[in-house]
Amino acid sequence: MPQFKLVIILLLACVMSLSVSAADKLTITRLTDDKVSIGGRQLKVGDSFDEGDAIRWANPSQQMEAKNTRTGNIYRFSARQFASKKGVSSVRDFFLRVNKASTRKAEGADMAFTASPEAAKFPEKRVVLLIGNSNYSNISSLRNPMYDAEALAESLGKLGFDVYEAYDCDYNDMISALNTFAAKAGSYDVAMFYYSGHGLQEDGRNYLIPVTANLEFKSELTRCLDAYDVLERIENSGVETRIVCLDACRDVKTSWTRSAAAGLTTMEGNPGTAVICSTRSGQVALDGDSDNSPFTTAFVNALSDRGRGFSDMMSRVVKSTYDITERRQCPIVNGTLLSDFVFNPVGTALRTLTSVASAAVSNSASAYTASAQTQSAYQQPIYQQPVAQQPVPVAVPAIIVENDVPNLTVSVSPARRVGKNVFVDIVFVNMGSKAMKCSFVDKEPCFGFDDYVTTAWDFNGDAYEMKGGGMTLMKGEERLWDAPALPSGVPVKVSLMIHNVPRHVNMFAMLSMAFRNMMPGESYGQALMRVRNLPIQ
Repeated sequence: MPQFKLVIILLLACVMSLSVSAADKLTITRLTDDKVSIGGRQLKVGDSFDEGDAIRWANPSQQMEAKNTRTGNIYRFSARQFASKKGVSSVRDFFLRVNKASTRKAEGADMAFTASPEAAKFPEKRVVLLIGNSNYSNISSLRNPMYDAEALAESLGKLGFDVYEAYDCDYNDMISALNTFAAKAGSYDVAMFYYSGHGLQEDGRNYLIPVTANLEFKSELTRCLDAYDVLERIENSGVETRIVCLDACRDVKTSWTRSAAAGLTTMEGNPGTAVICSTRSGQVALDGDSDNSPFTTAFVNALSDRGRGFSDMMSRVVKSTYDITERRQCPIVNGTLLSDFVFNPVGTALRTLTSVASAAVSNSASAYTASAQTQSAYQQPIYQQPVAQQPVPVAVPAIIVENDVPNLTVSVSPARRVGKNVFVDIVFVNMGSKAMKCSFVDKEPCFGFDDYVTTAWDFNGDAYEMKGGGMTLMKGEERLWDAPALPSGVPVKVSLMIHNVPRHVNMFAMLSMAFRNMMPGESYGQALMRVRNLPIQ
């Protein structure tokens, strides 16, 4: 009997020895910060470690890429990613946690939550769920999604968003994370869902692909997340303002797909929901050469702009992505928000009117005061307003002109009243080397932006009809190719007539001008100009 026990012990020792020797080794190929503690050793780029070694990250934002020396596969890991996988300390733990669909418990979600320390500074309660799927098991892995989700998590956290993060999710993880998020979203004013990873369209529906998906058979789509389920869960949560962002238009090859087009198909939700796709229907989104995709790069950059309304900011994201990719990728925004949401607001006056669905401001005088305080560095001469038969000085904020059109300067003088109408003179100077044909658009259906119009609003939220003079006005989707030109270096004055402005309105909160560059060959060529705090003399 003792000999038998000894044999058993020796066999177990052999098995353990084989299992240890069979452990995959990984070599660090990229590392933020100089070193990371793995298996009790301080390692740097070029060093190797066993997949079972415990990792102690240098800081909560540290990232690492590592190459499996046996398979040659490159994997991407980060402290945030590990934090979203409960109880994970090693690469082996990580992959066991990811590839666990058959033993998965029904409750709970694989994601991390970070409350924003800046939340109290913003007018709404904000929350976001970000899913980044990079390390796919059976289809091509993706470099950017983990980095994209982390970059947005950092930026949105600074803008008052409470952040849920989930990385390298199997199907159950994605469903569980969505359910948990939807249950929380109802207590917020703004809820945003962001997904980066593989996605495909089939039979008119979009699917977000888990990292464990095989996709050998079409029936396996039942284990992928239907994007319309995302819309339904968030819309039914009770949150008023909903933003769904899908950077999932990568090209997924399957033997069974009948879809004629790659990427995702167009989708939209109910009023109050904006759906952002990183490229047009049937097109493939580009990964780019950096850690972040061109779309997410444009999105993060646009978040730094203060005072831009949602539609205005997304217009910049569209154009920036289009430019970065040399006109190969053009994002789409469908739907409209029912609030004047601003990601990165600046003061009350700059937030009051940023879309057609703006909330009314009850007292225009208080709005003027708030605007004056916000823009105190730009104050103009004193404006006299009679109150109780005494001239009381009231500071008038400077006219603010927002213009994204390249090589074009725009200046605006105070508006002048003639009878029931108000005229606004705008001076354009084309700084480019070539003449520019151009026009305003009275109503431009720009990727679902319902407020992409040429019109004016007062501080009560009332809109006023506008007609152009000196430039051809377009209506709807009509394109007038004989529009007038702006010569290079020559100032051109354009007058806009605003109809039936009541006498008590002495300032416009915002003048919105949908501008279109009409030069032949310009496949984008549209931008939104805005003038804020425009006095009427």
